[in-house]
Amino acid sequence: MSTKDEILKYRKYRKRRRAKIVLTVFVSTVLAAGIVVTLFFAPFFAAAEIYVTGNERVQENYIIARSGIRLGDNIFRISAQRMVLSISEIPYIREANIRRIFPNRMRIWVSENQPKANVAIGELFAIIDERGNVLEIQQDPYSIPIIRGLNVDGQSPGERITAHNAANLEIGINLLNEIIAGELSDSIISIDVTNLTRITMNFENRINITVDSGYELAYRMMFMRNILDTILPHEQGTLDMSLEHPYFQRTN
Repeated sequence: MSTKDEILKYRKYRKRRRAKIVLTVFVSTVLAAGIVVTLFFAPFFAAAEIYVTGNERVQENYIIARSGIRLGDNIFRISAQRMVLSISEIPYIREANIRRIFPNRMRIWVSENQPKANVAIGELFAIIDERGNVLEIQQDPYSIPIIRGLNVDGQSPGERITAHNAANLEIGINLLNEIIAGELSDSIISIDVTNLTRITMNFENRINITVDSGYELAYRMMFMRNILDTILPHEQGTLDMSLEHPYFQRTN
């Protein structure tokens, strides 16, 4: 076979190959378009059930309403990312996830923020989590520690609480987290950070504790827990943790 014949043969092969590629792309495009049309418009995928898991404080109906999806909506036409962003704007929601369950169900999973302290604001209380984020405003405090002594200037639900005495706020939040880590949240009634050199805490309405923020809080809280374990359940008094050698003074 001459070189010219080989060139012509190769050109024919390239044309046939190009035609196959074009045909393959065309068929794939048509099939993809058909799948998209089926997913987005077929009544087979209309939401017949929408349910929420992981919620305790936030009502299921409210979460579904915030998600933007309704029964009968096509489960593929709504943006899961947009649903997550909208649900995450609820102050009590820490994390959200959307799952489409073939063929017509939607599951919304959420993880909720937990109230960890009340912040006294006049006659009201801002309910915050361990990061200082405001979950709600209440007239009555929850049965969790009350932080006093803050000159609060911002307490909108969904945002972090702010105060003019910002250093006091940060010490209060840090102390709260040490109390949580030490599993003392159920026993500490209140924390007063008005004076950072004489922070006071009320333990079970029977022991007044004084702490100096100048010391390492983590160490002091661990030390305080060890001392409290040695105090009998009926004893009352004052525990001064601001001293180099903490001392418990019984009053009964």
